[in-house]
Amino acid sequence: MTTIFFFVKFFINPEHANDFVNGRIFANRLSWYKKTEDGNKSGRVDQHEGTIAWLQPGKGRLTLNGMDISDDLAGAVEIQKNWLNHLNVFCVHACHSGDLDLSSLSNDNIEALRRELAIDDRCLSLGNHAVVVKDVHEFIKRVESHARAKGYPIARRLIKYYDPDAFHGNFRDIESVFWKQDSYSFQREFRFVINSGSLGEDPLVMNIGDLSDITLRLESSELNGKVWLGGIIEFVAKQRL
Repeated sequence: MTTIFFFVKFFINPEHANDFVNGRIFANRLSWYKKTEDGNKSGRVDQHEGTIAWLQPGKGRLTLNGMDISDDLAGAVEIQKNWLNHLNVFCVHACHSGDLDLSSLSNDNIEALRRELAIDDRCLSLGNHAVVVKDVHEFIKRVESHARAKGYPIARRLIKYYDPDAFHGNFRDIESVFWKQDSYSFQREFRFVINSGSLGEDPLVMNIGDLSDITLRLESSELNGKVWLGGIIEFVAKQRL
């Protein structure tokens, strides 16, 4: 089972990082993440967001207005649903154990955990400012409590990734929002998906209360350094009473 140790949220604007520490959660619509104006230089946009089906040529027949066009396909067929574009999405980087077996962890092999937790340099394109969420459970609790108090259905989980050259299949409605192509796997994303019940492109802003008790403000360049992940990591075994 994958264990999440902490979250990291990246920001371009330092004022937005401070807003987050103050409890201001800014959740864009899924449609915002599908924009391609920046040429994906930020690492945030993905035109394939919310794909409910990814169908490879030669693995089925496709007809359009009664005409079979299967043999004319040059690549995979992608199907999306418009209503998913109106969902609000809040994303964070999740530093987790990956495939590491924590039951065998000791001070002799703890460097393996450090390697799992290390943040890929490509994530720095998301912004020079970072906020570490040290208490994952408490943060999730506060976000969910606020959303439910507003009457907003909310779902959350780690993103899963698929190989677009090999995968052939479909995802069921909202499940599709928790799948991305594996070119984004370095982001190790954890996502909250919120249905505010409204249509449009405007973001959802939730004020969940001061987060300074469970967060740490850093520059993104410091995350893998001595201030945080490059510091001392020790394993302390639990003792039976």
